[in-house]
Amino acid sequence: MKKPSSIVVLPFRLKSERLPEKILEDIGGIPLMIRAIKATSSALLETQVLLVAVDSERSAEQIKKHGMNVEVIMTQPSCPSGTDRVFKAVQSYTKTHGLDTSHLKVINVQGDMPFVNSDVLRSFFETVEKNKTESYFTLACPWPTALDRSDISKVKCILNAQQHALYFSRSPIPHQADSTSKTLSLLHIGAYAYKYEFLERFCNLAPSPLELSEKLEQLRALENGFKLWVKVDQDLNPDEFHGIDTAADLQWARNRIED
Repeated sequence: MKKPSSIVVLPFRLKSERLPEKILEDIGGIPLMIRAIKATSSALLETQVLLVAVDSERSAEQIKKHGMNVEVIMTQPSCPSGTDRVFKAVQSYTKTHGLDTSHLKVINVQGDMPFVNSDVLRSFFETVEKNKTESYFTLACPWPTALDRSDISKVKCILNAQQHALYFSRSPIPHQADSTSKTLSLLHIGAYAYKYEFLERFCNLAPSPLELSEKLEQLRALENGFKLWVKVDQDLNPDEFHGIDTAADLQWARNRIED
């Protein structure tokens, strides 16, 4: 078997906390999870492999029912986070196929984004493939003018001059003393990439105080002194990376299909 340059993983948890079984919800005649799989599949580079990490037979059955030709990895429902689920899936896959992980990269695409723009996602994949220095990556875009900065479901990110994240928050950051000044915060998008050895190390770290306070997993890395490099896509449409977390989000998605 030819070694992939990177492994892309879509993690799916059936019993999500805020909207249980959201991944099976119908959006325009297609379950949310199937929309996410199709869009991510379209973004793949020739040298990549796509894994779908699930925690229930019902999820696996949906994938089979819709004829998705992807590698499905069963993981435990008890995985504490999507990142842990990604790591367990990749660990299982590489062991089964006898793959060397020393230079492997892993890409984690949030599984609850039904309208993902495959071209934007592919550009992120290409950036990760070409970058030989960073160990941890994510994606963001300039803050949309119409978006409310007080919305705690929209994660804000600020960077240093080298495009490494300084902080992520659900609250508006940084404080703007002058209301007419340019918004410096970016909108964080649910896609990550890691060198395999970094991902393994990250998953062995205990949840950090800031992570627990904000409910943002990436803060675990920052609080432990690791760098997170952020690709800023100037042309990204946030609606195409809108995660479905609540009943209101689900209704928004259904309305978008109908419009």
